[in-house]
Amino acid sequence: MTGVAWRVRPTRGLMQLTIDGSAHDLTRLSPEAIVDLGVAMVPEGRRLFPKLTVLENLMLGAFRTAPRKSVACLVRASMRLDVNHRVAAAVGFKRLSFASSEEAAQLSGQEIGGVTLVALPADVPVLVDAHVLERASVIIGGGNRPSKVRLDPRELEKLPNVRIADIAIAR
Repeated sequence: MTGVAWRVRPTRGLMQLTIDGSAHDLTRLSPEAIVDLGVAMVPEGRRLFPKLTVLENLMLGAFRTAPRKSVACLVRASMRLDVNHRVAAAVGFKRLSFASSEEAAQLSGQEIGGVTLVALPADVPVLVDAHVLERASVIIGGGNRPSKVRLDPRELEKLPNVRIADIAIAR
């Protein structure tokens, strides 16, 4: 365990962890990457946090603050975004959750209800569901609540941060 927690750095050999059939060589991963896999060391029996419950000790051991990553998605209104499977696979994130209105407004600099994909920061990837391209035109936010923009969905492919992906399922 001291090798997994990087208290002792391995000099030879292999520490391999298999999760869902995928093998990970822990000797080549940073402590942050190991935590991202879901591995945590709990200081059991050392009474480091004696006033915490076992569950609180586990939560403390597994929690790490990392900068949140964001992704914007565009799907047809008749479809449902498949966040936990298709979007997660497309972006390579293990856990996804929807941003709050405040987070979305802060990230985009736009009013909620009118967020436009064309004005998002360049470091925010945008996934456009493949079914959107089947339409002759789409209506997207115009930067504020009352403004909307109608355009040929193929125009979205010209944006540098857009990727077409199969991210939606039928309602």
